[in-house]
Amino acid sequence: MYTLKTSASFDSAHFLSGYKGKCSNLHGHRWQIEVYVTASELQLTGEKRGMVIDFSDLKKAVRSIADGLDHSLLYEKGSLKPATEQALRDEGFRLIPLEFRPTAENFAKAFFDELADDGLNVKKLSSTKRPTTAQATRCDMQMFKVAEHFISINGEGQRAGELALFVRFVGCNLGCSWCDTKWANSPNAPFTEMSAQQICDLAQNSGVKNITLTGGEPLLQNEITSLITALAQQGHSVEIETNGSILLPIIPDSSVTFTMDYKLPSSEMESKMCLENFERLTERDTVKFVCGSHADLERAAQIIAQYDLTNKCKVYLSPVFTMIDPKDMVEFMKERGLNGVRLQLQLHKFIWDPNERGV
Repeated sequence: MYTLKTSASFDSAHFLSGYKGKCSNLHGHRWQIEVYVTASELQLTGEKRGMVIDFSDLKKAVRSIADGLDHSLLYEKGSLKPATEQALRDEGFRLIPLEFRPTAENFAKAFFDELADDGLNVKKLSSTKRPTTAQATRCDMQMFKVAEHFISINGEGQRAGELALFVRFVGCNLGCSWCDTKWANSPNAPFTEMSAQQICDLAQNSGVKNITLTGGEPLLQNEITSLITALAQQGHSVEIETNGSILLPIIPDSSVTFTMDYKLPSSEMESKMCLENFERLTERDTVKFVCGSHADLERAAQIIAQYDLTNKCKVYLSPVFTMIDPKDMVEFMKERGLNGVRLQLQLHKFIWDPNERGV
């Protein structure tokens, strides 16, 4: 299957007649159209051989739709009084009455039907309202440094055992003594630059609902909050694995969760922890204590009690692989009565070689 994508935008005013909300009033948007055209085979003969279609023809068709609606008032027929329509026309305003209510969904259907009537095999078409050009441009232009991406099961966290698309970013501001992804932490680590749109397309085409953003440290990436929001808006459950040293962004979306480490003494990074994060955690989030010694367990119990974590969020204890016996961790939990705390082993290190990447 071969796919071509193009996009176009237009600016217009509209209102939703009969809607009980602020969108019943006249307001404006920048509308973005994205069109995906597919073919099972490339053309074999003629001037278009090796193509799905002539890309310039596709761009021209989509641009023609956008230009036809640009800088106009779009409204459903019958939703304006005739005298109002005439007054606006007399003032020289461009009015386009529509056979449908001007919602993003109806625009998508209308564009889809028009392109299909032109003989284009449209696989997907989206029509979205973009709040401000500047906001969209910052995220769209930002290139993210991706060390790897792959589909596997979540080896830990609230969705352990479930399928997830992992996107690992390059670079970390810490240097934990027992880190198992040191290869990705250096700014000089190999990476592929990917735009927010490319990552969103990767997620959308994966067929997997759970997305795990990891590293390195994902919160070091510029515009990461915009990427997280975009993935959530596509209907994904987004987990961000973060090392606890960076202030958590506030993202009021129930499909977004943070799994935050608190670095214990054996990591040699405890002094780097951002304690303000304990005030930002919600019941959706997780604090993970990676323990490599009995002293780590003692410190974890102290922090759990000091910040009342079991009443704020999920709390996990996880052993540093080969450094501490999980049995000893269970005994410690029993001795201290650590109710509401969960012991979790890294599943992927038992299924595959502990040092294997991309799993």
